[in-house]
This record gives sequence, structure tokens and C-alpha cells, in this order.
Amino acid sequence: MRTSLIVLGLGLASPLLAQTPVSTVQQRFDAARAKLDAHDAAGALEELKSLEAFIEAQTPLNPTNLAVTRAQQAEALVKLGRGAEAKPLLRQALEGPGLDKPALAPVRDNSRLMLANVLEAELDHASADAEYLRLAAQTAEPITRTVALMGAARTEMFTDAAGALRHIDEALAIAEKDPSVGKGELANVLGLKGRILINGGRYADARELLVRAVSLRGGLTQKVFLQDVALRADAAIAMLELGQSEDARKYLAYTGAGRTEVQLDPPREMPLPSCGGLEAFSPDDSAVIEFSILDDGRVVGAHPVYASRQGEVAYQLARAVERWSWEAGNAAKVKPFFRLATRVEIRCSNKTDRPEMMAPFDVALREWASGAGVAVPEAASDAALAVKMKQRLAALSPGDSPQRLVLLALLARNSVIEGEQRVAHAAEAFALGQRLHVPSPVLFDLALYNASIGATADSNSWTGGIARRVTAYRQLLPMPAFAEPKMQATLQLQIAQDAALLRRSDEESAALMAVTQTPGLTEHDPLRVAAWVQLANLYAAAKRLDEAATAYDHTGLSARQCALLDGGPVMRRTGASSADFPEEAFTWGFEGWTAMEFDVAADGSTRNQRIVAAFPPRIFVKATEGIARQARYSVSYRPEGDLACTAMSRKVRYSIPSR
Repeated sequence: MRTSLIVLGLGLASPLLAQTPVSTVQQRFDAARAKLDAHDAAGALEELKSLEAFIEAQTPLNPTNLAVTRAQQAEALVKLGRGAEAKPLLRQALEGPGLDKPALAPVRDNSRLMLANVLEAELDHASADAEYLRLAAQTAEPITRTVALMGAARTEMFTDAAGALRHIDEALAIAEKDPSVGKGELANVLGLKGRILINGGRYADARELLVRAVSLRGGLTQKVFLQDVALRADAAIAMLELGQSEDARKYLAYTGAGRTEVQLDPPREMPLPSCGGLEAFSPDDSAVIEFSILDDGRVVGAHPVYASRQGEVAYQLARAVERWSWEAGNAAKVKPFFRLATRVEIRCSNKTDRPEMMAPFDVALREWASGAGVAVPEAASDAALAVKMKQRLAALSPGDSPQRLVLLALLARNSVIEGEQRVAHAAEAFALGQRLHVPSPVLFDLALYNASIGATADSNSWTGGIARRVTAYRQLLPMPAFAEPKMQATLQLQIAQDAALLRRSDEESAALMAVTQTPGLTEHDPLRVAAWVQLANLYAAAKRLDEAATAYDHTGLSARQCALLDGGPVMRRTGASSADFPEEAFTWGFEGWTAMEFDVAADGSTRNQRIVAAFPPRIFVKATEGIARQARYSVSYRPEGDLACTAMSRKVRYSIPSR
């Protein structure tokens, strides 16, 4: 269980340092230790860095003082969430002779455990396993050895099942016999063995251990700690696999998952690994991933709990979740406790990247930024990128500058920025682009985002927002700066796609014909080809099959290529109703969401429905599959009657209105 990832030295008294001189080194170390214990990790780190420099300047160099100071620096960095910076300090402290004295064994054990913890948090399971085993071999403390063996078992669970069982059994033997381990840690050991057995398919044995572990911690009560949440959720997995759905829902209900005062929305950004590839993902591979969501929407601490098969699949799926982002306003409203151990079940995606109409203009913005000497910020997720960009924007001096324009433009299209902020950022970026006289492709990029974001945000209804967006695009058409053929064609395609959503077929057809007749585009320009494809679809829907075939012939594409370039079928029937809310989930008060993928046939029906993400795991899967089967899309023209679109994605949110 992750509950054993505690740092053992947090409550240790300050070790007695070598006396050179006492009044300087020991007192300064004690002052830093006091700051650490008072939760002032930043202040402690500053003090310890200064102390390290002082010690390194002494002659002769005292290795004990240096090692202990570096170990405590690492502890401060870990508390600040800067584990990567802590690793070299921990290795330096452990590799030299500074911590060899028996009196420093607690510091040595604590440092080894911190290093293993950091490596495990980085999903470097092989290196973490090696450190946990070194700790198990070096320590003389039963509780420390138990924690180390648990760490080894945890990091071997998905790649060396036999080793994981061997090490957890060693830990269990200590926990059951040595009174210093305690009942709480015994429950954690039992729970981890239960999780290992679940991953080995031994569901009945796992259920027995997990129920015992829950009982040791007081049973199913309203008083809940993170250890209880993990144990109850694991027990529910075993029960679901055994077909004991009622018991499983009961245990899940006592985790709080899907039962918060404010519902946790689906993530705004949810990248998934592609099926196939170097990892050889199968569409049937799945994993349950546990992670924490910060107030600003970032994901931290993602790690696998369950995987459908042994191997690296579990870790690859966990790495994908680390790149997810939640809208900060929603995340912050959910109580922190219920965001500390969020669990989702996920799979790989069959989705193929489609060419984006705006891609050339987005590239133009970035190239202009580079030419202006602006470094475009990068981060693992939109949420992390938003934090970084907001900090940079706040630090800028007042006035117009390329740096301000780039930050505003990127914030406007960041998925976790709230509506009003996005509108303001997009409008300011467009106005600033005009004042700075940026090149036309860059200004077009800014203008199109400003039109799209501003129109839909100001409307009281979905269709009203789409209609306002069409009007905003039309206002850009006559602007001299946007007379270039690709800009004109891009605007007309955007108008056509929105007209399709509004079921304005005449307006859609006129915009598409305008693209096909745009002077300056080559015969097989992707924009012109996309327009011919969508015209073929429009004619086919009207039963004008000869005209559909003629339009399609202009593309020169195979059916597969057509599916990639087409804007995608438009949903005509959602397939969802209140009757789709599972009765059992409603009875227990579960809310949640799912993400699904499916193919759309030329006749608008769906095929190959599959769930790629679910929160809470398993609860709403069958209901979502039913919704996907019942959904209907607009008719598409395919000469071979082939698929109109592969791996379309959609999210479904399950809410109880009275809550």
C-alpha cells in the first residue's frame, strides 16, 4: 500500500554531528531541523544549503557532517515536491563513508527509504526495487525491514509476481510476529498481499485478506483515512471479479469515490497511449491507476494498482495519467481528501491523429515567437503549463511585447483555463497582435481563436454559441489581412462544420463549394480535399448518390484516407437518457464519468464500442456501452460502404440532480 511510503526520519531527533565547531555546525543544523519539523521546508533548505557550503570549505573536510546535511537537504526537497533534485544528494550521502557510524543508522535507513520512494514515484520500478532490497538488507529495525520488503513487493508486482509474493510473505511474517510493527502496519501488509493476489488472478484469496485488513482498521465505518480508502477499493476489485457486485458497491461506497459534495468532472486533457506501438498495447489491456489531483488541476503521484496482465503496460498507462489535467475551478471545489487517492480504469486508444486545419497557423505563431526570441514554455500537461505561463505573465513588465502576446495566446487555448479568462486572454492577444503588426498568418491564428472562444462563451445556449461563431467567422472573411487562399478556405471550412452542427445544409453546402472554388489552392490541397469529402457526405445524406460519387472522385482518396481527412460525422442522436443511469449506482449515490471510443459506419451507426476511461472503475461501464450503441451520426459517403470515422471519442457524465 502507498501508506508505507512514509519517510521514517521525519520524527527523528537531530543526529549529533562531528564537532567542528559545535557552536556553528550543530546549532545551525538544529535550526534547520526545527524548520523542517515546523513544516518550513523552504526555510530549512536555504539554511542547509548554506551549511553545506560552510562544511565543504572546512579543512579537513568532515564526511559525517557533509552526509547528514545533504540527507536533510534531500528531505526538505522531498517535502517541497522536488524529488528529482533530492536524488543526487541522497546518493552522495549514501555512497560515502559519512553515514557509516552505528549511531547514524536511522539517518542511513531514512535516506535509503527516501531514495527508493522518489524512484518509485517516478515510476522507475526497477531502480526503486533495488533500493528497497538494499534497505531490507542493511536495517536492523523490524518496522523498517517490513516497510522495505513491502516496497520491494510493490515495485515487483507487475513485472516479477513471484518475487513480489516472496517479499510480501517475508514482510507478513515479521508483521504478524513482531509487536513493534503494530496492527495498522499489519493491515497494510495484508492489503498489499491482497493487491498482489488480485493481479495474479487469485480473487478469492485476495478478498479474504483484504476483508481481514479492513476489519483490523475498524471495519466499514464513516471514519476514513487514506489507508482505509485503498483497502476498501482493493477489496471491491476482488469482489467485482468474483461477481459479488453488491458487496463491491458497498465497499466502494465507503471509499467516498463518486460520492463527493461537488462532483469531480472528467479531465479537460486526457491523453492515452496508442494501441499497438512499441509497448504492444492490446485494446483489451487495462489498468486501474491511482493518483492525486492538486488544486490547480495537475496530476501527481500516479501509480498502477491493478493491471490485466504482467509487464510494462501498467507503468505506461500510469505515465499517461500523469499528463492529464483538470479544470482548476472544479478540482479545487472537491475536498482535498477525496482528490488524494483518485482511481480510474483506463485502456489504450485506437484514435489516429487527424490533420488539424489550424496546424499551419499554430506553427506560424511558434516560429514567429522563436524569431522574436520568445521561449515557448513546455510542461508535461496543460495544468502544469498553465501554472508556468501564469507565473511568467505575472512577472512581465507592463507594456506590449512579443512575450506577453505568446503567453496570452497559449493561455487562451489551454484546456484548463476557465471560460471568462480564456475569452479575455484571446481578445487581448488578438488586439496585441494588431498593435505589434505581426505577420498575417500569426494574426489569422489569433483572430480565429478570438472569434471561436469569444462567440461561444458569450452565448446562453449551445446552438446560440455556434450561430454566433459562424457570424464571427464571416466577419473575418472580408478583412484584407486574411485574403490569402488558405486563410479563406480555412474560414469557409470552419463555417461549413458549424453549419452542419446547426443543420443548415444550404449554408454548409455553399461554404464547402466556396472552398472547392478558392483560387490559389492546388487540386489536392488538404483543405480542398476535405471540402470535397464533406460535400460527398452531404449529397449522400440527401440521397443524391451520383453527385456524391462525383464529389468523392475529386478527392483521389481511398476510403481509409477519406476517414482521416473528413471533419467527422455530426451526432444526430445522443443515445443517452436518464434511464441509462444504473439503478444500483443511483441507489448507492455514485456519480462519475466515462470516456468511450467507437467507430462510425457510413450509415451513421456505431461499431466496436469500448470504454477507454472510467471513474470510479467499473461502475458505469455497461451503461456507457449501451449509450454508444444507441448513438447515431450523420450519413457519410464511402464508395465501399466503409467506416466513416474510426475511434471517435466521447465523454459521458453521470450526475444525480438532487445532490
